[in-house]
Amino acid sequence: MKPFFEDYCEDNESLVKYRDLLAIGSEFLEEIVRFGNEVIHVCIKKAQGDTRRVHFTLLGLARHQLAYMDSANILLGKGCVEACLPLLRSMLESHLGIAHIVQDKHEDRALAYELVRIKRRLKELRMADKTHTDGKQLEAELASDALVAGILDKMPKDLSARAAVVEAKLADPKFAPILAEWERLKRPAGKSKQKDPEWFSLFGGGNSIRDLAKNLGSISLYAFIYKELSNSTHAATALDSFTEVGGDITQIRQLRHPGGYHKLFRGVFMIFLISFDKLLEFYDKQQQGTFRHHMTASVVPRFHIIFGHMKKHLPAWLSVE
Repeated sequence: MKPFFEDYCEDNESLVKYRDLLAIGSEFLEEIVRFGNEVIHVCIKKAQGDTRRVHFTLLGLARHQLAYMDSANILLGKGCVEACLPLLRSMLESHLGIAHIVQDKHEDRALAYELVRIKRRLKELRMADKTHTDGKQLEAELASDALVAGILDKMPKDLSARAAVVEAKLADPKFAPILAEWERLKRPAGKSKQKDPEWFSLFGGGNSIRDLAKNLGSISLYAFIYKELSNSTHAATALDSFTEVGGDITQIRQLRHPGGYHKLFRGVFMIFLISFDKLLEFYDKQQQGTFRHHMTASVVPRFHIIFGHMKKHLPAWLSVE
């Protein structure tokens, strides 16, 4: 049995038409990525001379989203719909992060993102260091893992010094209120020690992605999109690859199957729209108006034409649709 969807095109003409169809979608999404990059540079110029850390986090999340959008587009150009789902989930999380920071307490929430990143890096270094309590605990747990026998012995010998450099960053006065909030959530009064809080949990974001989406008035993004994307990310959709009759497998979906392409195409574009609109809300409301006009008058109509074309002409897969 041939592995790829393209292998089953009836003739060369069908193959050319199929590839041309994918190219139309890829050209549109690449144009959007390039436009998003221009928006980021407009925001960078607006931030010149402003030393707040909020710019690093906001623009870092926006750039992250473009990187994943670009990666999804490369996969979609080959018809690889399934592999795009985790990328779309990460794009959605970056959108929720942008919206959370723009909503309120901009600097505190941006610093919370930075602090949690430092905390995680510190934990990674300590877990790899056999001289630290965390490293000793990990070494004991690894004793029964034949795949990584003795791996901690092969780690760099200066991990303790590296950890000290990372930990020193937390002494910066700007992190004082952020650390206090982190400790409040980590060790709530009258309760046992909790797990490390997510960055968005600090300063009112809630304890989960669901809470975050709800606080932003976007629970639909969680209920109808995020949960479905999470199923794929956690390999919970593997059985969708088969059709069966009487307990026998009658068909297996080929690799690079484009079933569901139009929904991924729509999801990627939609998340871009709401994220970069929110970004411009923070940096330049006049540019936000220009962005909305350009999208409404020119880009969105083109999107609907391509979306309809893809939905009509690309084959479906029963379990995906």
